[in-house]
Amino acid sequence: MSTLSLAVSRLGLQPHVALAQLPGEVAASRSLSEARMASLTLVNSFCKPGDPVVKLHAAQTLRQLPADIETLKLLCAILEKSADAEVICVVLAAIHSDSAPNTAELRDLLLLVQHQLLKMIDNEDERIAQQAILTFGRLYRRESPAAIAPVDHVSAVLRKEAVSLQTRLLLIQLLKKLYPDERAISLCFEQLDSLSQSSACRPSRRRRIARFAIQSIVDRPELITDETLQSLASRNLITHAMFYLKDISLSSFRYFFYGFLTSDNPRVQQLALLTMARILDSIPHEMLTIVKRLVPFHTTVCLRILSRQLAPQDMVSVLTPLIVDLDFHLKKTVLVHAVRLSKSDSSASLLFHKIVDRLSRTPTKELLIAISQYLHHVISVDDGIASLLFSACDIASCSDIPRRLTARVCLQASSRNITYSDQFCAIAANIISTQQSSFGRYLIGLECLMYGGISGGRLAKPIFSDLNPLSPTFNLFWLRTLMFVSASLESGGNTYAALVPLYQAHMAMSAVSFPGIDTFFQLEFLRLRIELIEATCSIYNPQTKYSTVLQQSLEVIAAGLVKLAHISMSLSTSLTAYLSRLSTLCKDWTQLQVLRKDLLAIPASFFTLLPCDVVGARASVSAGLISVSGRLRAEIVDKIVSVYAVFGDSCVAVQVDRGVLSCNSVCSFLDFSGQVKIVGTDRLQQQWQLANIIPTKV
Repeated sequence: MSTLSLAVSRLGLQPHVALAQLPGEVAASRSLSEARMASLTLVNSFCKPGDPVVKLHAAQTLRQLPADIETLKLLCAILEKSADAEVICVVLAAIHSDSAPNTAELRDLLLLVQHQLLKMIDNEDERIAQQAILTFGRLYRRESPAAIAPVDHVSAVLRKEAVSLQTRLLLIQLLKKLYPDERAISLCFEQLDSLSQSSACRPSRRRRIARFAIQSIVDRPELITDETLQSLASRNLITHAMFYLKDISLSSFRYFFYGFLTSDNPRVQQLALLTMARILDSIPHEMLTIVKRLVPFHTTVCLRILSRQLAPQDMVSVLTPLIVDLDFHLKKTVLVHAVRLSKSDSSASLLFHKIVDRLSRTPTKELLIAISQYLHHVISVDDGIASLLFSACDIASCSDIPRRLTARVCLQASSRNITYSDQFCAIAANIISTQQSSFGRYLIGLECLMYGGISGGRLAKPIFSDLNPLSPTFNLFWLRTLMFVSASLESGGNTYAALVPLYQAHMAMSAVSFPGIDTFFQLEFLRLRIELIEATCSIYNPQTKYSTVLQQSLEVIAAGLVKLAHISMSLSTSLTAYLSRLSTLCKDWTQLQVLRKDLLAIPASFFTLLPCDVVGARASVSAGLISVSGRLRAEIVDKIVSVYAVFGDSCVAVQVDRGVLSCNSVCSFLDFSGQVKIVGTDRLQQQWQLANIIPTKV
């Protein structure tokens, strides 16, 4: 006896044990006839009202049967014998014919089943009616015989006022599967008209039914005619239909757009613009003219449309007046498009000039970010723009804009203009000198290495040399690594003089230890950088010729860079692109001059090693105690094992007791008027955490 037969035989003796085993046995059975017999036995013997366990296992068992004609016959037999609503719903949910071969016998059986389902649509039990609608939608095919006439049955049910909301919505959704029957669309319009005349229907219910009806009408754009759009327009529903239109190119619909764009209603204009951005690939010139006029009122969506339709020089003429008269709420949108355009077209330098001019008049963080992004994608900046940018950065360095951002722009500009390089470096040096905290100088030092090139290395070297290597905020060997990288950049970055500090940086990096943090990328990048410099320094000696050995060496380095790019994909996409470009240049002898420029750059991901969590908070201070609460306590204090308080550059141990930090040192919290840094070790991840506290005397 098979295990399936054994499970069936247990149904009378141990029903619940057998029921739990039956779905798995049916799925594993190699005998389909035996599996179907087991399912029929289950439903006939145990599908009794009020037994939810049996209903659950019956549904699981029926779902295990294959979707063929024999299974369909079995389910039809169960439908004929059972009068239990739950059994009927379970059987209806199991009916499908997707994988059954399209034979004459199957078509006849489906015709019979669909006739039964259409009768069930009008069932008094809503569960049966709704499940019958869903099942009919799965089985219905457009080549089904006309004798089924589903639209007539659906129409008869929809005209009944007692039909529930959910059943009505399912019927309206079913109508879109009955296309191209024109009566289906007419029935949707009939529902919309009856809703507009009904005062008994709640507004929320009316809106929901209208939404489903409109979606049913426009869900298949290839079947929409001009008459359909005219019918929607006559009912003032065309703007609502725009939410659901996906792909339509009817001439009448383009005609409607002219009316929408010239409407006095801003909401109608916005809907039209959003729909145009989504569904229209090409827009007539006359319509683009209207879109240009709407840019000040619907900036975001208009710029999205115009950026895909206009040539770069035309887009510059659209963005220029926006930058000159920049509103606060439009800054980010306009600047993003300006920077994106500057990457792809040289004519966008006019935009950069306007942004710099605006920065010199009203320095803002958004403008500086846009300038930084622009400088990242250009090789050089002419003296006129550099002079204007120098004045703007000088003003920004004295404003409330983050100093680190201003320093970054100065460092980027210094490496892109020789004439004003020293002046930009002077602003960056002044910003560094005004930083009172060690951590602030550390962050600006990283900016110098990432964006400053030779000048940045010269500025960064004293920063890392002066930082206290014994402070718990920093790692001794990581500071030494950064100091040696600074020396390498200062010496030219791609000469033999840069190799000695790079060797030292690699040795210091190999000693860096952060719990839970892998330093493989930094070590591997330094190694490949050393090999590249060794291989390419001799190339530019006039007496040295390109050799097969050098070619093989560069190919090995290129392979290492490709491997590192794949490993480091989680760091950033820009880093992956940078490493891939380096590997390509290594294989091309004619591009090695470009390679020398890239050797000066160290990707920003190299410096994202220090795992500190900066959290600003106010705390009450009394004598030698600091009481903290809220986010600071939840994220820092309650999770750390050892704690230090940093006063300027000095560091003292701190005791923690239920959110209160106490300092037993002769140096009290009240003795320091600025920020107090709280440094600790996370109890779970064992990573350094950092919080800045501004003491408030009580």
